[in-house]
Amino acid sequence: MLKTWLKNFNKKASGDIAPPPKDLRQHLRCSLSPFMWVYFEGVGQSSSLLDISYGGFAIKPSESAAFVMHERYQGQLVFFDEALSIVCSPAYLSADKIGFQLIHEDVSGLIKLQPLLELLRQGHSLYALDRSLLKEKFQNPSYHVFRGDGPVDLVLETQASDSEKLQSALLTYPSGERYLDVRYLNGAVTTGAALVQQGSSQQVIPDPTPHPLTLSQGLILLTGARLECAKELRPALDELLAACSDTYTNGKS
Repeated sequence: MLKTWLKNFNKKASGDIAPPPKDLRQHLRCSLSPFMWVYFEGVGQSSSLLDISYGGFAIKPSESAAFVMHERYQGQLVFFDEALSIVCSPAYLSADKIGFQLIHEDVSGLIKLQPLLELLRQGHSLYALDRSLLKEKFQNPSYHVFRGDGPVDLVLETQASDSEKLQSALLTYPSGERYLDVRYLNGAVTTGAALVQQGSSQQVIPDPTPHPLTLSQGLILLTGARLECAKELRPALDELLAACSDTYTNGKS
């Protein structure tokens, strides 16, 4: 069934010059800007992705590479420690964006993309909980509590004097038989894990140093969350994303 879908998908996208991506979109397309942790490498260049979905991705045009509509190009999508070999074809060209169709010749590409895009989707599913249903502490206007599929939970605490400034944050999400968390307090990012037994989690055990995998997964979830959060919260969320990104990069150096 999946092979039939792949055949029909590629056939459907191989017609005349394509209209802009918004008219073709069949999958959730997640914006990755301005955090450059996913790259397209090919045709002698490396470009950060503007957005991605199961069907394709977009990059900014480069003077060093000229792409021809509907020509096939080989390259790699690189995100964190993963490198996925791909075949892609330009489906949309403009002065500020090149949109590529991903050509899935077999299921392996979809399988490798699935963890990345599922985390983006879970982050995108986060929604603000009604304050009246929360514990008294979280009814304070400085707290912003979200829940999404998984379940994934996100708590942002902004400064009382400035809602655009982040005070603290807690992101928790399931991973196998554990719940992982990313915490932000006083400008520092930490990670931890708790085993899940009989539907309830045990006490979180902090990692000695921030765990790269927890940070990378957290960054993907938070990038998905950025699409749905209220505009007034984006500066605080961007502050959290930047802190997590810096912590991940410093841990790799």
